[in-house]
Order: sequence, then structure tokens, then C-alpha cells
Amino acid sequence: MEALDLLSKSAADSCSACARDFRRQAFRILEERFRPGAVVRSDSLSRFARVRGGENELMVASESPRDPMLTFRFHTAVNHLVGIAESDLTDEVLADRCRSLPEGAGFPGAIEIVPFTYGDGPTFLYQSSIHRVVVHCKILEIAGE
Repeated sequence: MEALDLLSKSAADSCSACARDFRRQAFRILEERFRPGAVVRSDSLSRFARVRGGENELMVASESPRDPMLTFRFHTAVNHLVGIAESDLTDEVLADRCRSLPEGAGFPGAIEIVPFTYGDGPTFLYQSSIHRVVVHCKILEIAGE
């Protein structure tokens, strides 16, 4: 949350040097929290949900709407970005199972944070035009519905 608050300050600050400093601080926090290989699991309070209108994107369902938004994007052999290794692709069966779930409905599961070569950090990209942090991941499991 602290990183997202800093990115909000960055977007609102009229001082370009201050805005850049807020972004740097936010990116350091995101780099620490979302290291390559880290596994994020849902729990009884925080489940994953498909992002409305977001292709291959998940969010933590328990979070209230924020600006900027934090999402997790998984990749498949059919739908991936340049900069995602083949070994970091989500299995098509798991991806299809995820895509079959209703948008916005929470579900239990686990994801692994994966490297993204062309991001603002080693695993994430900040889309300033739409105020969204996209952390790249691989779906490890989707528990029973």
C-alpha cells in the first residue's frame, strides 16, 4: 500500500523532481516485495480475482479500488509479452481454468512472481497513463471453487 500511495503522490505532484523521487521510492518498495521467485498465496481474507476487462490479469479481491491499481499478469505460450521467459509461462490448462472464472469473483490460489526484462523493476511495469502497477507472474495453482 505504501508503494501505491507514493505513486499517487508522484502523479499528483507538480514538481517533476519530487514526482521522480516518489516513483523511485515506490519502485524500491515494489522491488523488495515482488522479487523474482516469490510466491504469493491467497488466504481466507485475500483471494485472487480476474480483473474486469483485463486479459490475463488478476488482482487481490479483498483490496478496495485504488488509484493506482495493482494487478498481476500471467503469460501463456499463446499470449505473452516479449521479456517473459518460456519457463515462466502459465500452463494453458491453468490459464483456461482461470479465464473461465467470473470476472471479479474471488478464488483461492497461488502465483509465482517472474522476471520481466523490460519493466520499471525486475518483475513489474508501472503504466502511468492508466495508473496501474502490473506485476508479472505465473499461476501455480487455482484451488477448488
